[in-house]
Amino acid sequence: VTIGTQAARALARSDYRGPVLHTLIPRRSFDEFNVGARGQVSAIFIDQPTERQIALIRQALPDWRRVALLSGPSSGELTQQLASTAREQRLTPYIERADSDEGLHAALQKLLVEPAVLIATPDPEVFNSYTIQNILLTAYRQRSPVIGFSPAYVRAGAIIAIYSTPRQIGTHAAEILSAQLAGAGLPAPQSCRYFEVSINQHVARSLGIALDDADRIRDRIIAATGAGR
Repeated sequence: VTIGTQAARALARSDYRGPVLHTLIPRRSFDEFNVGARGQVSAIFIDQPTERQIALIRQALPDWRRVALLSGPSSGELTQQLASTAREQRLTPYIERADSDEGLHAALQKLLVEPAVLIATPDPEVFNSYTIQNILLTAYRQRSPVIGFSPAYVRAGAIIAIYSTPRQIGTHAAEILSAQLAGAGLPAPQSCRYFEVSINQHVARSLGIALDDADRIRDRIIAATGAGR
């Protein structure tokens, strides 16, 4: 069992060929060093599945139909998947490419010419410590709520975030290992079964948005997607 990208990469470069379960690893990192080609390998990704992210919009912000997506150097495939899932749920996605800090503001202005739900993605070249405050401020001025992927985003000004905690990922890993030790094979790489929702009521009220309790929103997502059971 590895914890984090550095440990997963080190093991992928080693000669070890036994069963492996990677945890707390982004999907893109798993794909980049192709650990899946080394035998019986699985992972619990830190990323949330696109279905769960779109379900968050449907359950927490049911009156919103426009979804804004910033596509960067390492998130092109993810934004396309989010857009496809949004369409399946009768939402209207809009995508703008932002390959540099200089193009970020222009892309945001195009995306949010009308208020929309902006989904932050774990693309370090778009959403990082240098850009996030400007992104949040621009979205706020455009009356557009931001969905984050960690509690830090909610503290910074995102209206809501959906994420799995290290403890939840550890619980899921223990369940997989218990089944594996009992004779089951490792499952396919997947997102964590368990997740949390955090909200920023202050920002929501400032935008004139009524948000339900975070736990109730999470429970509705579980009912809609079957996750977390």
